[in-house]
Amino acid sequence: MPTFQHGKNGFLAIGYENVNGRTAVTSLTASVTGSPAIIACAPATGTLLAGGQPTLAGGSVYGAFVNGIPYATATKFANGTTSYTTSVNTAVSGTASGSPVLPMVNISQYLNDLSLPIAIESAETTTFSQAGVKTYIVGLKGYTISFGGMYDPTASTQASNASTTGGMDAIMTDLISWQDNANTINGVYTPNFVSFIYGPSTPGAFTGQAAAPQYYGQGIIMKYDLKTSVSGVVTFDSEIQVTGVVTRTTL
Repeated sequence: MPTFQHGKNGFLAIGYENVNGRTAVTSLTASVTGSPAIIACAPATGTLLAGGQPTLAGGSVYGAFVNGIPYATATKFANGTTSYTTSVNTAVSGTASGSPVLPMVNISQYLNDLSLPIAIESAETTTFSQAGVKTYIVGLKGYTISFGGMYDPTASTQASNASTTGGMDAIMTDLISWQDNANTINGVYTPNFVSFIYGPSTPGAFTGQAAAPQYYGQGIIMKYDLKTSVSGVVTFDSEIQVTGVVTRTTL
């Protein structure tokens, strides 16, 4: 028998760092070795990663993207801690030393709509010999992540030891600033892509305990659309244009 899921079972987390003139946030690096995997990373002071960013509100599972790959740990990321054991196996391990690392920020608490459209192009191959009937081959494939929900104006905080994300408006503002601040890594100009992990079957959270289908990748924030109605709550819509592949795995 097929297994169906209710729409309330949705989860989206994103990876980015605060900017505010800091160059250190773009040089946070890690390596992943062993089984269970060990993440070697030293969060810099004043970063979101140093704040631990739980993937469960008030919970004990924490997350980070290492080179765009999501990992969950049972130890909070913090200043002075350099080694973190993953709490679940991931499909990809052995991430090279020097890989960029970003905190996994759960934004599910603000969302009420999520979608992962997959667009597959068809390239026409009709020739004169087809007797007026069109023929096609499979073309390029592209992904987007669309999400929307409730506006929250809570400001982010910038502290000497660790920063906080604030509400959804502060998160979206910092996301846009993050991708605007491209870097040169090892002499190569590299844009700041936004990492994401989407789980259609995990209610509002990435538990890191039981395996469940997840989709992850990275991309560019394409819009932040605030909507104000005189008779309703303030809402927003946003979209990530994915660059590269979207990986399906069980985490």
